[in-house]
Amino acid sequence: MLARVAAIHRLLIGSLVVTGCAYQPDTFSYAREPFKGVYLSVQCLDLAIAHRQENAQDVIAYQFGNRCDQPALVDLAAAHVTGDTGDGEVIDLYAFDPMREVRAMFLDARAVGHEAIEYPSGAPLQNVCVDAASVAHVTPAQWICFRD
Repeated sequence: MLARVAAIHRLLIGSLVVTGCAYQPDTFSYAREPFKGVYLSVQCLDLAIAHRQENAQDVIAYQFGNRCDQPALVDLAAAHVTGDTGDGEVIDLYAFDPMREVRAMFLDARAVGHEAIEYPSGAPLQNVCVDAASVAHVTPAQWICFRD
């Protein structure tokens, strides 16, 4: 009987630990570390999207948390990213993915993830924009733009 009570106690403690580590909706943080970037929610995803330059290339950093109790689609390969060349021309940018690793995946309920992807353009850009809704395959578009 005592062994059974101890086992139940361990199970409850384990459940609390797992529950305590789950992503909490609208917090845009995990393990007390805030996500970096512009925050927005798209269906089940809380997204933070940031832009930076690395070796004269545009890099988009994505951090995401699943705010729902079921898996959520995260498709960084489908992210619609554009760049403004400064002379009025807007060009589509594509992920640098020579090994074809960027693909649609499902993020478990209350889980988090992150990825940084380079979007080479071959030209200096004044603005880089990302349609956050495209990551979850939803409409209407939710554009976030960064000025270089």
